[in-house]
Amino acid sequence: MQDVLDKLNQEMGVRGSLVVTDDGVVAAASLVREEDRDLLGALATDISIKVKSALREGGLEGHNRLVLDAEYGRIVLYDLEVASLVVVLDRTINADATMIEIESAASRIRRLGRLFASAEAEASDE
Repeated sequence: MQDVLDKLNQEMGVRGSLVVTDDGVVAAASLVREEDRDLLGALATDISIKVKSALREGGLEGHNRLVLDAEYGRIVLYDLEVASLVVVLDRTINADATMIEIESAASRIRRLGRLFASAEAEASDE
């Protein structure tokens, strides 16, 4: 998973990335400032919970990705089912162009999660 994040961070305009579980635990991170790890994880979890709740109340189900624009950058939250991929982008970057790489990274992380869950299940059966 770390390799996927490190590769994603090589894309133009990507300032950092992390995977955070739905209960706020940072599973992996590749950030310029490591001290931002827990703050970004907590922020992403809180936003994701509130957006999912609001969508449910409106009769809509979940979200695939959420892009937040801020004064100094963008944050992309990409739903991984039991976790989220959080990507911090430069404000001036074209997020649409980078979204293909973010989706590719999310797909690889999802596959890794399924492989890990499958291996755990097999180990517990033995």
